[in-house]
Amino acid sequence: MKSINFLGLFIFAFILIQLSSCQKKDVIDNYQTFLNDLGIEKYNGNKNVFDIGVREVTIDKVTNNKISLKDYVGKKVVLVNFWFLTCPFCLKEKREFEKLKKKLAGKDLEILSVSVDKEAQADQIPIYIERNKMTTKVLFDPQRKLANALGQGSVPTTYIINKQGVIIGVAHRDRKWGSDEYVEFLQKVIGDSKNL
Repeated sequence: MKSINFLGLFIFAFILIQLSSCQKKDVIDNYQTFLNDLGIEKYNGNKNVFDIGVREVTIDKVTNNKISLKDYVGKKVVLVNFWFLTCPFCLKEKREFEKLKKKLAGKDLEILSVSVDKEAQADQIPIYIERNKMTTKVLFDPQRKLANALGQGSVPTTYIINKQGVIIGVAHRDRKWGSDEYVEFLQKVIGDSKNL
């Protein structure tokens, strides 16, 4: 009788493990479907920013304070968007980020707009922010510390980092971040307690 109970317990545990594995795969597949539908690329095998040293990169905030990606990664879903002042597509995308920010207000999402303009253009960034009514956090990376650590090339480019610090996707070119499709995707990423 004891061997039957042990066998039954073993079978039950095996089934639970299999179900858990299937659910994890479903979540990953679900993200991949969203990424594919939105035209967002996987980032070199979904690397963790901690593994590639990005978490420790500190860059100048426009207010001349120091800020580190580690202040956000691991606590919120983070969108790291690279742009520069004379990029018309970047400006269009900034408006989309403002829409997204309003739609997901109060959620665990941080949008970091990282200017990769040259040091000589630093005084133009606050004017640009005010003129375009930007409310996202704006960072200044003239030495391209963060950009180089992530392997960023063209602008605009946005990296999507989940709560565990895994870069789950990279979006090249401007996107309609305020659209229902992107909002739905990011709500899934934010709401997923495991954030795979």
